Amino acid sequence: AMEGDSTIEERLQLFYRQRQILQAQMEELQHTMDVLDFKCWYYEQAIKDGSEDTIPAMIPNNLPEDIRRAYENSHKE
Repeated sequence: AMEGDSTIEERLQLFYRQRQILQAQMEELQHTMDVLDFKCWYYEQAIKDGSEDTIPAMIPNNLPEDIRRAYENSHKE
């Protein structure tokens, strides 16, 4: 900024790069949150059912909608 208008484009590109880095970090954090949400649901369901036996048959199509989305996002490659 101290160099004046001749660096406006450069400075803008710095902000775009920082924005891309932050977006990637947010996506990684969301992936981690989805893994944790699914795992919490899984074990809560196992406790409720008294066993893990019925859960595999629910994956993925018979999961509650929010858990299905978390499951699908957490299993993206």
